[in-house]
Order: sequence, then structure tokens, then C-alpha cells
Amino acid sequence: MHTVDSAQIFKRTIGCYLPDKMDKGDYSGNEYIIKEKGAVKVSDTQELSALLRFKSTTDSICNRPDQSDYHQMSLTELFS
Repeated sequence: MHTVDSAQIFKRTIGCYLPDKMDKGDYSGNEYIIKEKGAVKVSDTQELSALLRFKSTTDSICNRPDQSDYHQMSLTELFS
């Protein structure tokens, strides 16, 4: 749950696996993350592909400025 909480703090899209047919296993934690934490339900590869396409256009890690936009200041620049 720490990862989900951190993702929320950084305003990241959260995807959570929840199959349509839940005859094997316990998915109560996944249901909680979807209902209470606002995760996007992913139940098949099409939904996963859609989520990844959405993430690539919305998450900040994918929209970082170009490396040329960064500039490290020197001490002389800082104190002048």
C-alpha cells in the first residue's frame, strides 16, 4: 500500500488488476485500491494498453522537459 500512497502523492495514475472472472484467488485488496484509492481497473491486455497510452500523455515522468532545459548553477552565479 506504500507504493499506492506514494503514487497518489506524486499524482501518478494507478492501475490495478481486477479480472472479470474472480473464481480463483482473493482480490479484496485490489478492489479496495480501485474503490478507495481511485485506481483504474485493468482486467485484460486491451485495458492495460489503454492505460499505458493514457499514462504516457498525462504522467509527469513522461512529460519531463528536454535535458537542454536544465542548467546547473555555479557558485559564482549563485552569489552574484
